[in-house]
Amino acid sequence: MPGTPDAVEVILRELHAIDRTSRAMLGETPLPGLTLTGASLLGLLARRGDRRCGDIAEELGIDASAVSRKLTELERLGYVRRRPDPADGRAALLAATDTGHAVLQALRDHYLTAVTASLTDWDTADLDRLATALRRLHTDLAAGRSDRATPLTGQEAYA
Repeated sequence: MPGTPDAVEVILRELHAIDRTSRAMLGETPLPGLTLTGASLLGLLARRGDRRCGDIAEELGIDASAVSRKLTELERLGYVRRRPDPADGRAALLAATDTGHAVLQALRDHYLTAVTASLTDWDTADLDRLATALRRLHTDLAAGRSDRATPLTGQEAYA
């Protein structure tokens, strides 16, 4: 195994700290009425198109009732639309609306501006090396995860 268990522990601890810090940069409600969880679901719908609630829950490995409640809230906000599934009239397909796409773009712009401002002392080579290492880490972690047929790419995971 490359690296030591201590190095792996440091990597995991730092990834967790980065996640907490980046969430703090956005706040718990990055835009009025939109939570981080909601933004993640909206981002998935925006990238992957029409999806059934159960399929989203299975893909993310979370409870379908929790996904359903969050999608209902996103629909109420006008960020998600629901239409009958032509393959099964009892089910519905959900997709991001134009308003949902615009909200995601505003969120991305806000986050990109904040992170870019924090990295002004980094040179391009360092940023490129980090981006390559993180892509590789994500690919290797996703390859080891057997509960999702199609792992999210880094771009897809980024709401």
